[in-house]
Amino acid sequence: MPSDFTPSIAQVVRTFSISAQTMLREKYPELLSVLARSPRPSNDWDFFMTAAGVGYAIIVTNASGEEKAAILRQAAEIDSQLPAAISNLFDFVEKQKSAEAGLRANLGVWVLWNIGGGCPEHREMEKLAPAIGMYLEILVTKFLNEGKGKR
Repeated sequence: MPSDFTPSIAQVVRTFSISAQTMLREKYPELLSVLARSPRPSNDWDFFMTAAGVGYAIIVTNASGEEKAAILRQAAEIDSQLPAAISNLFDFVEKQKSAEAGLRANLGVWVLWNIGGGCPEHREMEKLAPAIGMYLEILVTKFLNEGKGKR
């Protein structure tokens, strides 16, 4: 690996999202019931958390068309279906704008909805969804503020 290697936001989000599952499962047992509804719980967790984190980065940086395309290409290098999932996230967030939940909670609801295959239960949305969104927000913000890697 060259010494000037800088990870993309997609690579960083994917790496840290994988490890977040254990931490969140311990703190929020509700996550176990969501994962139990998925035929591929670990794969779905990694995929949808990565999509949500990359989508969040695009939203908060107000990425231009060219920047957004570059980020989506990086995501596609990880999984060719990530750009479509990120587009679905954008549609979901846009439809939820009038709801009072906010972007953080909506990220979490979207992740839970996709992993569980349907609308999360109230107890899952109440604390777990915002916690997922907060985790992604902190991860992306730290990455961008520290100037690590490229968008």
